[in-house]
Amino acid sequence: MVTKDEILNAVWHDTAVEENNLTVQVSFLRRALGDSAIAPQFVLTVPGTGYRFIGVVENRGATVKDAIRESAAPPDVKHRSNLEGNSRGWPENGLG
Repeated sequence: MVTKDEILNAVWHDTAVEENNLTVQVSFLRRALGDSAIAPQFVLTVPGTGYRFIGVVENRGATVKDAIRESAAPPDVKHRSNLEGNSRGWPENGLG
């Protein structure tokens, strides 16, 4: 279990942030995971205290170093010039 204060200090250590902001961010996290506060599968709220991760964790053979290496790889980017002559990076798929 992680307390609200531990999360606030770890994430926003030099910034004044209200506890409500943490609640909103946990809500966004739940939405991204397809989770729910009513019937949680990943993030359980411990009322008045903090949060607990309750998801099932499987070892699929990858190491933490492998995961970090993959997440740190830069995306393929093409550059196009805009009308002002500045260069912008556009994703490979052309969106942006």
